[in-house]
Amino acid sequence: MASGWRPDSYRSLYSADPVNTHVLTFDYRGYGESTGSPSEDGIITDAVTVANWAVHTAGIPPEHIVIFGQSLGSAVAIALVNELAHREPSVHFAGLVVTATFADIPQLTATYRIGGFIPVLSPVAKVKPLFAFFARQLSGTWDNMYRLGEFVKGAERYDITLLHAEDDTDIPMDHSIKLYREAIRVAEGAKDLSENEGALLSRISSVEKGRGEGGSITVWPTRKGNIRLEILKYGVHDKIMAYPATGLAISRAFASIKK
Repeated sequence: MASGWRPDSYRSLYSADPVNTHVLTFDYRGYGESTGSPSEDGIITDAVTVANWAVHTAGIPPEHIVIFGQSLGSAVAIALVNELAHREPSVHFAGLVVTATFADIPQLTATYRIGGFIPVLSPVAKVKPLFAFFARQLSGTWDNMYRLGEFVKGAERYDITLLHAEDDTDIPMDHSIKLYREAIRVAEGAKDLSENEGALLSRISSVEKGRGEGGSITVWPTRKGNIRLEILKYGVHDKIMAYPATGLAISRAFASIKK
């Protein structure tokens, strides 16, 4: 909770409106000072418990809350908004902002490099039957592509921002691009974005806006809200949390509820 760039990122998250913005963060079970052992279902339960505390005990309306997550935390954030969007009664937050996210654990292990240089399972990933065997041994898959798609499908409204740095050597930016396109595919009701929906794929490319040395931003408006992909030139894996683009994304998510 207080490691690395996280303390600096907390200040960045409320920098756009420090008087009216508060940051609530926690260690999952098995992390930091929290007891227990981490598991996918258990960590999601922890996130739901914290969200329920914020809404029902602290009395903060969900539309005044933006869910933010980074790296593994992005998977928890996506799982949280999807879980609560499908409950009865459903809960909808002001927005979802994630940085340095990934498609799912199997795809992440196929691309992850220690220190950005040493491949872990990428050589194995080239042998599909062998990689499929390793993938089946995983106790948690954190299927962000599926959950984000289900959230887009089931939510009444949303404001989604995916941020990723080009120089992130831990998790390549291709993961965020995959998530962005999957969210659009579901929002538009397309069966297959790459093969059968060529016109839609062209439309995605047409709305991409370059920011020169600053990177690029792509916004896909839907009747439920915006799906946004921001690629920054720099920010590596952790520093991006403390960059102004992240704070602005939080502020923009709060503003979306007023539209």
